[in-house]
Amino acid sequence: SPYQIPNSEITSIPDGENIFSVRAIFGNTPEDEPASCIWVKDTQAPDTTFVNNPNFECSDYIEIGIECSEEESRLEYSLDNGEWKDSLSPINIQNLPNGQHNIKIRCVDMAGNMDQTPASYSWKTDTISPNISLDQKPSQITQSKSAVFAFSSSDPTATFMCSLDLSQFAFCTSPLNLSGLDEGTHSF
Repeated sequence: SPYQIPNSEITSIPDGENIFSVRAIFGNTPEDEPASCIWVKDTQAPDTTFVNNPNFECSDYIEIGIECSEEESRLEYSLDNGEWKDSLSPINIQNLPNGQHNIKIRCVDMAGNMDQTPASYSWKTDTISPNISLDQKPSQITQSKSAVFAFSSSDPTATFMCSLDLSQFAFCTSPLNLSGLDEGTHSF
């Protein structure tokens, strides 16, 4: 009658490389070479980590380097909660529309185990420069040694940098009051 391996032995096979061998016995003489099967049991999912810190605020293009904790794993990503797509590292996506975005990336190993806690990153793409208008400025010719500049932007979240007479730009707020100006031509 055929030998049965108890179920408890089948369920307790450890992760890693395993070998199963079977040998036929004719009478009292075993066959010289057993039939063998080698397989790898893998129940552990790989971990997914960023290679670089993503920063895509002002671009419609992203490139993300990813590492998997298990060699020969493949990558999948989901952009803006869309379907998972296969990819290589680095992941390159072009022509992103302006707005809020999220990417989730997971590694899937050769046994089909997928990272249950994908690496993720959220950002807002904004490639449109805001319109800036000078709402108040001095007359082109004046006797005053002071000037007031008021300015605004089409983007309510915009911040401003100002430069007087080609000096280095520095953060500023509106209205900007300048005093003690020398006589002569000035640029703002």
